[in-house]
Amino acid sequence: MRIDGVFEGDVEIAGVFAVGPGGRTAATIVAGKVMTRGVVRGNVRAKDVHIGPGGRIEGDVYADALAIDDGGALHGGVVMEEGDG
Repeated sequence: MRIDGVFEGDVEIAGVFAVGPGGRTAATIVAGKVMTRGVVRGNVRAKDVHIGPGGRIEGDVYADALAIDDGGALHGGVVMEEGDG
């Protein structure tokens, strides 16, 4: 699922949740992988979280792996969880 506009609500998917450069979300997100180059307001839980250039998460992140590129930002806490393999 990719958001290039505005989205509000909660998301729970097994696959990838992506927010494009112009995208804005106000959501609690549970996904296999979360990638953002836009703005995410809310908590994120995923195996893998990637904040790209211009991306921002305003909330707590619970993940097995977290990557933040130059120009990306995280305003919240991080809990690194143990993967299952």
